[in-house]
Amino acid sequence: MTNNTLLESIIRIHDASELLSNEFVELVKEQAIDDDFAFKEDYEMTKAEYLLPANQEMLARIRDRVAG
Repeated sequence: MTNNTLLESIIRIHDASELLSNEFVELVKEQAIDDDFAFKEDYEMTKAEYLLPANQEMLARIRDRVAG
């Protein structure tokens, strides 16, 4: 990928969605909703996929390309 505008957009979307997910989880915890909330399984699966080494490497390469 050589389109820096597209790569910057990918980073912004990624960072915003990660922030939103983390804020949602914190909101659920603050409201003393137990760990059995409806989106827990989906959230955990998404987080596990996000943390896969190949996905982290791809994100790091995109960040490097945008930064550099």
